Amino acid sequence: MNLSSVKALPFQDHLEICNADLSDANSIDKAIEGCDYVMHVADPVIMERDEKEIVELAVKGATAVMNSAIKHKIKAVIMTSGITTVINYEAKDKVLNKEDWPDISKLQPYYIKAKSLSERIAWEIYNVAEVRPRLVVIIPAYILGPTILKMPFFSGNAIMSALNGTLKDTLKLYYGRSDVGMYL
Repeated sequence: MNLSSVKALPFQDHLEICNADLSDANSIDKAIEGCDYVMHVADPVIMERDEKEIVELAVKGATAVMNSAIKHKIKAVIMTSGITTVINYEAKDKVLNKEDWPDISKLQPYYIKAKSLSERIAWEIYNVAEVRPRLVVIIPAYILGPTILKMPFFSGNAIMSALNGTLKDTLKLYYGRSDVGMYL
């Protein structure tokens, strides 16, 4: 993975890059130990894996991050979720709040299900912990901009299929966008 954009950020003397594996709670614990803040910014989006494996890995990773953050008395966990975790298509005229979640059985593709379930588990752990970090969840819409990933990923594939003419369905869509280009 090319981390040149991360290494170009200011305050390098306060930044340490560690390898952690979402399927290995010990590696996450070691990466978090000694930190003040944790950013859990991604879920697995490996298209070649099956739905069950991706969803379980996302939930396992969020669980490990939250449990380790509590254990190490982290000040705050910043988690990137997604707009799909707050969309409820059946409640078109209803003002949604933190109690509203989409129907998991209707979420497609599985990346959206993984995002929703991993955010839910983070809030569940947060809500039962006696001493806990602040939990901040960022809910961007469609994220656009340069990537450091060298493998296929959902939003990248969607953009490429629209650009190269392989998009199977043409829909009239209205969606918000988050452009990360200026930061890389």
